[in-house]
This record gives sequence, structure tokens and C-alpha cells, in this order.
Amino acid sequence: MVYRGKFGGGYEGGRVIGVGFGGHKVFPLNTCSPGWCRPHLAAIAPGGELYRWTNNANWQLTNRTQIGWG
Repeated sequence: MVYRGKFGGGYEGGRVIGVGFGGHKVFPLNTCSPGWCRPHLAAIAPGGELYRWTNNANWQLTNRTQIGWG
């Protein structure tokens, strides 16, 4: 789930941005560019591989990309 911040304070209702992370250690990545900020996810798989899921413009996660291992 992600809870987007409101401009005047507080948070919007939660949005599901990903499911099925059993066995992974998941943590958020804060990514901002001019005009927008969207949280992405990273996870360490049980085998030690490090993956990233990008949060696209529709608030959906892209397919995972392996960004490290070990």
C-alpha cells in the first residue's frame, strides 16, 4: 500500500501498488523528479538477489529489475 501526502497536509486513502512479496525483505525507495514524487520498491529475495520495481505514472509497479546480488 502507498498513502500519498496531500498538498495541505495529511494523507489520501491507501492504494495497492504491489502484491506477492512472500519471502522477500521489501523496502521503499523515494524517487522525485521535478513535478512528481512516487515511491518505488526494492526487495531482497531469499537467495540474496536485489530487485527494484518502478512505480509508473498510473501508480502501478513495473516488472522487477535485478539491480544486485549477494
